[in-house]
Amino acid sequence: SKKEVKEKFRSHTFSVDHKGAFNADINYDIISQNKVEDDFFHSTLRAKPDVGTNQLLGDLIKITEVHGFVEKMPTMSEIFIGLVKGESHE
Repeated sequence: SKKEVKEKFRSHTFSVDHKGAFNADINYDIISQNKVEDDFFHSTLRAKPDVGTNQLLGDLIKITEVHGFVEKMPTMSEIFIGLVKGESHE
C-alpha cells in the first residue's frame, strides 16, 4: 500500500513552528531555522534514526514553546525519483 511504501522511505524530518531559537541536540540535527517574525521561528529538523516522534517532541518542549509539529512524509513522486537516481533509504 502507499502508506507502507511511505513508511519504508520516511526521512525522519519534521517541520516545527516555535517561539525562540534553539541549537542542535544529540537526538536531532537542524536542517534549517528561519525567523518568521518577532521571536517566532520555523525550523526543519531531522531526528536520529533511533529517536521516536514522541521523544523528539518531548525534547523540544523542554527548550522551546512549540506551536506546530508535523512529520514531513515523502510523496510517491519523491520516492520514485529517489529510486531512479539511486538514492538510498533507511
